[in-house]
Amino acid sequence: MGMDDKLGGGSKALGLLAAAVVVLIGLKLAAPIVVPLLLAVFIAAATSPVVRWLTRRGLPTGASVLLVIVAVLGVLFALGFVITSALVDLNDAMPEYFAAATEAKRDAAAWLAGHGMGRAARSLAAFDLGAWLSDMTTATIVNSAPNLVSSFVVVFLVVAFILLESATFRTKVSWAKQAGGANLAHLAGTVHEIQKYLAVKSGISLATGILCGLWCWAWGVEHALLWGLVAFVLNYIPNVGSAAAAVPPILVALAHQGLGPASAVLVGYIVINMTLGNVLEPKLMGRALGLSPLVVVVSMIVWGYVLGPIGAVLSAPLTMVLKIVMAHTGDLRWVAVLLAPPRTDEWHARSSGVPAPPPAELRHSMHPPQGALHDAE
Repeated sequence: MGMDDKLGGGSKALGLLAAAVVVLIGLKLAAPIVVPLLLAVFIAAATSPVVRWLTRRGLPTGASVLLVIVAVLGVLFALGFVITSALVDLNDAMPEYFAAATEAKRDAAAWLAGHGMGRAARSLAAFDLGAWLSDMTTATIVNSAPNLVSSFVVVFLVVAFILLESATFRTKVSWAKQAGGANLAHLAGTVHEIQKYLAVKSGISLATGILCGLWCWAWGVEHALLWGLVAFVLNYIPNVGSAAAAVPPILVALAHQGLGPASAVLVGYIVINMTLGNVLEPKLMGRALGLSPLVVVVSMIVWGYVLGPIGAVLSAPLTMVLKIVMAHTGDLRWVAVLLAPPRTDEWHARSSGVPAPPPAELRHSMHPPQGALHDAE
């Protein structure tokens, strides 16, 4: 009798949970190494279709990889220049924002005190908002710049080698199976799903950034280009990112133009994010990459704690990778089912009494694709 036969379901669950905790602690300790590698993997996954497209048209693999990396670096440098220029202008306008923030803080404290909330009023009055904003806009950015530059050098070196190796990945997988290793053919499907997610999410984020920037510009909000870029970047963070991106332009509009324009900016952000994030994105993404809303929020908190801000940005694709891998693992497939979002056909099945079809995570095991039995032989 094996060890697995002696352990009950509860013991196995506790063992799985303990292993997950150990892995997460190890990742947190190794975050300075893991984060650049993860960035490199996702950048390579997003750009490898372009490399394949160029090689199919006769360009050598090395030249294709070099061209793609130069193009990505050019885009990043252009964005960095725009962001730096906008931050310089924002820093010059900080005294005015400090004065407006201080006045708003004073009015809020007076309102709290007038409504019997003296402790909250004293806490708000003691909060040094000006120093906090100064630290956020100057020291933090200046101190983090050298680390960002060195990290990007490492990231793009790894991206280059991953793209060069990707041309022979399928061949290596086939050779590994012939050498007695596990069948890793499903990894190609995993990469395809992640590429689909990155493509759709990047397109939606770009559209969100453009529309938010134009909306801020239409209402005369200062630094509209910067707020569009912020909306583009933070839209990669599920649920919370879009809300966080709306806060700075609303505060700037409130400080300069009053409550009316600030409310209009808020309404515009809500409409843009609801339309693109809740209507268009699910239609383009499909159900294959679906995650439960609760799983999305929890994964963002966990990955953000383990890997920092980059972990929060990459929380959805990281959790999707885990879900796809577990869906192809016999004793962990049930976890992949739990990670999936609730399905409307389940609600229809409950009301009608007709059994719902099995989740997509289970269908491949019940109806293996044609050729899978041949591969097993």
